[in-house]
Amino acid sequence: MSRITKLAWFFLQLVFVAVSSIVYIPIRLARKFSCCNKDDNTWWEFRELYEHPYSKFINHTMWYLGFLSFILLTSFEHEFGTKAAGLVHIDFVVLSFVLGLLLQEFQEAQRQGFYVYMSKWWNVVDTLIIVTFLASYAVWLLSWFHYGKWKPRKAAFIVADVLYASATVIAYFHLTHIFQVDSVLGPLQLSLYKMLKDVRRFFVIFLLLYVSFVNGIVKVYSYYIASQIELRRRNITNYEESHSYANHADALIGLFWFLLGVVDDDKISVKDPAFVLTATFGRLFLMVYVICTVIVALNMLIAMMNNSFERIMENSDIEWKFSRARMWLEWIDNGNTVPAPINIIYIFYERAVRLCGNIFGFFKEKCRCCQGNKEEDEEQATKERRKDTMKDLVVKYLKDRYFGKSGSEYNRGNKTRENNDATSRRGTYPMNINDNINLMKRLVDHQTKELAELNKKIDSMVK
Repeated sequence: MSRITKLAWFFLQLVFVAVSSIVYIPIRLARKFSCCNKDDNTWWEFRELYEHPYSKFINHTMWYLGFLSFILLTSFEHEFGTKAAGLVHIDFVVLSFVLGLLLQEFQEAQRQGFYVYMSKWWNVVDTLIIVTFLASYAVWLLSWFHYGKWKPRKAAFIVADVLYASATVIAYFHLTHIFQVDSVLGPLQLSLYKMLKDVRRFFVIFLLLYVSFVNGIVKVYSYYIASQIELRRRNITNYEESHSYANHADALIGLFWFLLGVVDDDKISVKDPAFVLTATFGRLFLMVYVICTVIVALNMLIAMMNNSFERIMENSDIEWKFSRARMWLEWIDNGNTVPAPINIIYIFYERAVRLCGNIFGFFKEKCRCCQGNKEEDEEQATKERRKDTMKDLVVKYLKDRYFGKSGSEYNRGNKTRENNDATSRRGTYPMNINDNINLMKRLVDHQTKELAELNKKIDSMVK
């Protein structure tokens, strides 16, 4: 099947899911709260479009692309025109998507546990997107209620718009999450993630250098401005009372453009010839700044990023398969069958049915065909299956590498030991079959201990 055919099929499935959700939601609620439902294959051909792991991935991905499309349309608000609140109609559609994503991620965090949920970088990005969008809408609506109308010149509305723009950038960047399913783009996406981690570590060192030189250069030129103000008060000279590097805000911006090679010598020099030494030391500070940040620090960052890229490429197949497996495990789990924002309707009706169903809880406990709580049993069985799957994945993709490394080290040590033992025994009796059997037993015991330790690590990781 060609890529164009797949895209066309995905689009048709998007439309079908949007239309058929009014049928699927009652069916899922009936199955979830049914007391005596023993046939799990009822309506499966229809439910498969929602509950199959691959279908869930396609549905959520396509609806997320629709979410990004609406975000794109909001950038044309000057074409659509704004309402009294300063928002366009599409902004409310985007808000419905954000609320749907909020409910979806909240349920996922409840199901997985907060620690496990936040250990996956794409969940962290999801949380950041939702929080930023909600902060933007909150600031905008609170400002509108405070002022009674939209006042474009007020700082609060500008801050809300900047928050919205920041959330838009993160939302589009998060689209790289789906690259994990591709064997070519998946390793590249992992390399990008590792490089961003290198930038985060490097940023601490770079920020220290940056702030230190900003303070130094501001001190040099602030003395010059203070001197000019005092000399003007004494009517001795009247040159200038401000300079580009005399305050921290201008110095921060100026030194940033220095990193990109934008140098303006007029901003470094001073007009008073008596303070030519100030300009000389200012140039000296900037020269040392360029050497420390551009020549040393940035090249160190490039070396770190190259190292991360090479490390990922060396184990690209293993790294990519593990990352893809972690992503697929989320879709294999029960839940999140309805994508945002349709899940708002489903969750509303689910809570309503659950609230009404509490009245009949006594009858459900007395039902003879229901042994225990069906929902809790299924959830526990799902956790056990996930635990077994994680074990199988770790053993499948790391067993050879793990035991190969440890086994080779062990074999080198045992080979030396056995050679020494053989040399010492050579004068008494040759190495026979029993010696080989004992050696094999020791090797098996060693591998068994390491396998047990690996299983303990897997259990602690899963828990």
